[in-house]
Amino acid sequence: MRGVLIIFAKNPDTESVKTRLGRDIGKKRAKKIYTKILNKLIRTNRNQDYRLVVYSYGDPEYFLKYGIKVKQQKGLDLGERMLNAFREELKISSKAVLIGSDIPTIGRKKVSEAFRILEDCDVVLGPALDGGYYLVGMKKPLNIFSLDMWSHSNVLADTIKLIEENKYSYALLEEMRDIDTAQDLEYYTKIGIL
Repeated sequence: MRGVLIIFAKNPDTESVKTRLGRDIGKKRAKKIYTKILNKLIRTNRNQDYRLVVYSYGDPEYFLKYGIKVKQQKGLDLGERMLNAFREELKISSKAVLIGSDIPTIGRKKVSEAFRILEDCDVVLGPALDGGYYLVGMKKPLNIFSLDMWSHSNVLADTIKLIEENKYSYALLEEMRDIDTAQDLEYYTKIGIL
């Protein structure tokens, strides 16, 4: 069975997107940046040797234009929604990797690296510079998402603690910078990505 890449994304036409970035550069420009990142992620990861599924928060209609599989996120918080997506996709695929829509440079190379790492461990995480993570992958739907809070600087550390408490094996990818602030946007602009 092929692996699957899950992209968690908001419909920028029906949901508020990049609110922290919006405070720095304005909501309209933040929506434009988010849409550009999202388009790049989907185009880059479509038609690869893994399946691609977008899990939409908000009306999924926006994503139908890409001609890819789109499903609705289900759950009360981010952790429950991620676990439910893994449960659903691991019925079909032997490995699943989930990313958000915050880093425009995640493509086949990074996803394939995560799939390779999963040959030897239970969980793979891609640490983000802000203390969260930009990627999580697994072969079985393990509940490593029962955090009290999300969107803070200890999300990665708290997740690793849960992994270790459950005696799962894990590996970390290279640290990357997601786009949450004007400074993050400036970084990606300087290196010619946005």
